[in-house]
Formats: sequence, structure tokens, C-alpha cells
Amino acid sequence: MKRIIIVLLLILILIGSILYNNESTLLRNTDDLINIAREVIPVADKETIDITYVDMYVVNNEAIHLFYSGNENQDHIYLALQCDIVGENLYRLKKSHVMLERAEDIAIYRDGLNYLFLVNNTNCQTINVNDKAVTIPKDEYPFIYYQTQVYDYSFLDYNGNELPFK
Repeated sequence: MKRIIIVLLLILILIGSILYNNESTLLRNTDDLINIAREVIPVADKETIDITYVDMYVVNNEAIHLFYSGNENQDHIYLALQCDIVGENLYRLKKSHVMLERAEDIAIYRDGLNYLFLVNNTNCQTINVNDKAVTIPKDEYPFIYYQTQVYDYSFLDYNGNELPFK
């Protein structure tokens, strides 16, 4: 009888531990997301650097949360947190990605041939993707654009000149 009670207690402890660990990994709000971004961002001063939450893009029941670090006097690092959506405003982190900065303050998150563009450069007026021009409204920076099956892209300023890649 004692063995049964001990086994049942161990099972209850194990189940409680699993539930606690699963619950603790849930991201519930922007503060939770920024805290995770701060943990994974590859900078020396991660405890004190400014981290700005930009927005999220939802695709295939996943939320891709976008951030950048630094301020107007610092270079930015762009970060994407790929999360499973587990409920309304509830996310579980799958992976973090340092986004590729393709031009000044223009970063991309790439998943195969699918691209998420984050344009934080107010000199960029147009994204050309697969010979299709996407015009960025002047008051919508940072601007997010998602495109599947990308085989070619470039960025243009207000005079139609191509912005140089980094």
C-alpha cells in the first residue's frame, strides 16, 4: 500500500512539473516577448540596450514577432521570434532568428523561399519583389511585407534609385 501511495505521489509530482514547465514557457504579452528577445539577442549590453517590439506577422498558425535593438544613435540588430500560437495572445517560442540586414535598416526573415521584409529605412519607398512593386506609405515605418516564393528583390528610394545591399 505504501508503494502505491509513493508511486502515485511521484506521478503527481511529475505531472505538476510538466504542467509548470509548459505553463512557464508561455508568452502572454509584449513584456514577455521583449524579455525573451533580450535573452537571445547577440549583443554584449543586452541587459540595458533598447529593444523595440515592431509587430507580428501570422502565417501557418505561427506568429513571427519582430524586434530591433538600439536607438537612433546605434546600429540596429533585427530579431524575429518564431512562436506557436497556443491561444488568444498566447505564444510558445519555437526559435529565434537574427534577421539578415540587406540594406541600411532593411532586414529580412527567410523561411525557405518565403520572406518577411522589415523596412525601417524611411528613404526606402518601394520593395520590388519578383518584378512586383510594393509602395510603402510614408507614415507606415517600420513596414512589414510578406511574400511567398521569392526569387528576386530590391529596394528603391523616392527617386527610383536602388538602395545598396550591405
